[in-house]
Amino acid sequence: MKKRSIAALILALALALGLASCGGGNGTASTEPSTVPSVEPSASAPATDEPSEEPDSNPGGTSGGYEDIADVKSFMDKVAEDYDDLPAMMDFDDGIVGDTYGIDLSMLDEYAGKFPLMNVTATEFFAAKVKSGNMDAVVEAIENRVASLEQTWATYLPEQYELVKQYGLVQEGDYVLFVVSTHAAEMAENFKAAF
Repeated sequence: MKKRSIAALILALALALGLASCGGGNGTASTEPSTVPSVEPSASAPATDEPSEEPDSNPGGTSGGYEDIADVKSFMDKVAEDYDDLPAMMDFDDGIVGDTYGIDLSMLDEYAGKFPLMNVTATEFFAAKVKSGNMDAVVEAIENRVASLEQTWATYLPEQYELVKQYGLVQEGDYVLFVVSTHAAEMAENFKAAF
């Protein structure tokens, strides 16, 4: 019997120490926000790229300077800089271009793109300088990507499906832009100014 009460006392002390360390040591629950990262989108940073209602946002990419862009990577960097309401994104790599888009890299002189870090938004961008004679094949691959996105989002998140249906696809000479974003029309105009 004595062994059980000692074990219960040790367990109670361990629980008390655990609660004290979680509550800041004062025996009450902390009201401070946790600093542990969360995979769920926060209320202050929407998972979509809908325009922010904050007055300091620049949803129109109005800083200009697209006329001075020399390559598609610089264009993508400027887009990411100008539109502060975009979701967290990562840069494309050869695997995404080949596997996800189905584009043979030998058809491109250069490319750049942004892809969402989390699969809760359909927002993505792809721009490329296409080698002569390959534009039709590249555009077909992009259209296949659109069909894949439509199939994915049609049953997953309806608002993202609507975003996909309003995608932008622009050709300017040897350059092509594909964009899924609430800013697709503005980005298309910026692309035309750049190339």
